[in-house]
Amino acid sequence: MRRSLSLQFYGVVVVLGLCGSPDTVADEDEPLKLNTRQRTSSGVETIQHNKQTYRVLNISLRTHHIGLSSSPSAFVVVNLVKEKNPIAMMNAGMYHADHSPVGLQIVEGVQTVPINLNKGKGNFFLLPNGVFAIDDQNQPHIVSSTTFDASEKWRLATQSGPLLLQDGVYHSDLVSTSSNLHIRNGVCISDTQVHWIISLEPVRFYDLASLMRERLHCRDGLYLDGAISKLYFQVDGQWNEPISSEELGSWLVLYPKK
Repeated sequence: MRRSLSLQFYGVVVVLGLCGSPDTVADEDEPLKLNTRQRTSSGVETIQHNKQTYRVLNISLRTHHIGLSSSPSAFVVVNLVKEKNPIAMMNAGMYHADHSPVGLQIVEGVQTVPINLNKGKGNFFLLPNGVFAIDDQNQPHIVSSTTFDASEKWRLATQSGPLLLQDGVYHSDLVSTSSNLHIRNGVCISDTQVHWIISLEPVRFYDLASLMRERLHCRDGLYLDGAISKLYFQVDGQWNEPISSEELGSWLVLYPKK
């Protein structure tokens, strides 16, 4: 049984000053705000939380469309979908040495990799792990892998782990004093938006989960990957950095709705 969310989405804005200007950084003591001084089709905000810096892409599914590409190269992806005007891309989860996903993958309604309920070593297997999915009604979901029903109608899905937040509760293995620090990225869902997140400095799982719950007010959040993580986005029609041809895993891709 999946947990359905009834969401109302609002527009998104960019809060980054690039091309010679420093990033606009929201102070951690201030409420989370959107700076309207610079607007583009991306919705990225650079914020500080507990003295750590993150970029957050705040997505409205009313005005934007999230896709999933199975190509492991961001450079290939951006050229394959350029006619759809992609405005952001983020790596979508963990992968094997051959760049195939470790867990479930559904692309445009077609399951290309089955759900992985095995036990093992590594971050993916810090149970519970989970699935980020969008159903055929364009509603987003983050649920534990054991409760995800792959037989229902899903437009896209990607599995990773650990499941950092479940119904507002931290994963039991998260430690606020852990010495395991890495660049990390993830996705979470608040009452109004889907949030793609990447840290700009090494952080703990706990730190990322805290940002999701305490700052973005998400109840469910999923870790996607670390160290190699990338968030590409456009500002004034240009990518924030050159798109790498390095092969990682699958990619979440954001488009404006037509």
